[in-house]
Amino acid sequence: SIKHYFLMDQGDFFVHFMDLTEEELKKPVDDIIPTRLEALLELALRMSTANTDPFKDDLKIELMPHDLITQLLRVLAIETHQEKALINSDPTELALSGLESFSFDYIVKWPLSLIIN
Repeated sequence: SIKHYFLMDQGDFFVHFMDLTEEELKKPVDDIIPTRLEALLELALRMSTANTDPFKDDLKIELMPHDLITQLLRVLAIETHQEKALINSDPTELALSGLESFSFDYIVKWPLSLIIN
């Protein structure tokens, strides 16, 4: 199932999802209702070839407090002088859109959660 969603093996659900959520994800992240995104994700999954996947309900949506570039800079700044500056920076200073803060999350059940987290 992870291959279907994160490696886009069955990427038609992603096209459906982006079509359904286009207007919602253009809004500032503070104006987005997460339950609406979850409902649209469920609808996109049911309309796609992923409908037959028994683990489709394990895919979730998360709105991150920072964008991808900020996250990558945090990884690169580990154990450097920049690390303290990044840790002390306030993520609410960024005016993120839903597209910038949107991410998929996948709930991995035990015992696979010992390997994949």
